[in-house]
Amino acid sequence: MNGVYQATVETAKAYIDQNLGGDLSVEKLAAVTGYSVSRFAHIFQEQTQMSVKEYVTEQRLYQAAKMILEGETIVNAALECGFDTHSGFAKAYRNKMGYPPSFLGMLKKRAARAKLSMRLLKQLPELVSMGYMPNTDNGVDLMLKPYIVEKDIIRIIGKRVSFMGDDVGKIGMLWEEMDQILKAIPNRVDQNFFGISLDFWHAERERGLCSYMIGAEVSDLTDLPDDMESLAVPASRWLYIPVRYDDETVKGLAPEELNEDMPYVTGCVFGWSRRYIAEQGLKRQDFPIEYEVYGLTDGYEEQGGAHLTLAVPII
Repeated sequence: MNGVYQATVETAKAYIDQNLGGDLSVEKLAAVTGYSVSRFAHIFQEQTQMSVKEYVTEQRLYQAAKMILEGETIVNAALECGFDTHSGFAKAYRNKMGYPPSFLGMLKKRAARAKLSMRLLKQLPELVSMGYMPNTDNGVDLMLKPYIVEKDIIRIIGKRVSFMGDDVGKIGMLWEEMDQILKAIPNRVDQNFFGISLDFWHAERERGLCSYMIGAEVSDLTDLPDDMESLAVPASRWLYIPVRYDDETVKGLAPEELNEDMPYVTGCVFGWSRRYIAEQGLKRQDFPIEYEVYGLTDGYEEQGGAHLTLAVPII
């Protein structure tokens, strides 16, 4: 990296950090660094692999996320970080992070109970572009190295809940029924079980309708218990993302607290997967399903702690 150009970029970054709510146009930053607009834009892109606009937006989003987690309202955080409207901030945040900023707001209100996801989310702004999310208390990785698998059609029987917007509390309530649900499922092929997100990151999500299902893979969909549904997950390539929580992370959380908390954690990791997929030159399949699989043997279980694997369909 050219030393002069590196110093130019560092000067621009320092100015950006100190003026997130102000004018951070290319013209302004070029004037600050003493270059023409076109020359500055070229230098910044060459040194950072990002346009000025992309970098400024990213820093504003990270700062807004920190402010929300520290107690600021979403609207005030957005305005103080240079966004003209709440809707503009929400759209930019979802596009960048893969989940809505309201996740942060709801966690703030429930911080006393949301210990696990607060710990994860406080790190997320800085770590969203990385391939892991470390536990800062003891250095244990919360998200381990993703890998790709080919899966035939998966036949699922289980119970589903539907809800509007970000009312993910219903997912926690469904998890409280997990044991009864799994015991009632016939013709299971193994002891693994699934948490399936439908329409979370698809067109239905924009209209506010989502659903979630707890179930297990079966050999036959015809023997369907009352109050349960069947689902055929299409054959696909899947990005599998192992996630592990060390025992200290979950110690002290009652089962109902962990059940209520987990949707936020998995939502964040699914959101992170969007950027990872793009960075790896992959593409997401165009059907509205992601899932968590519990009990999978993939080489990480010997490390202990709670373990699950999240799956996103890719081309």
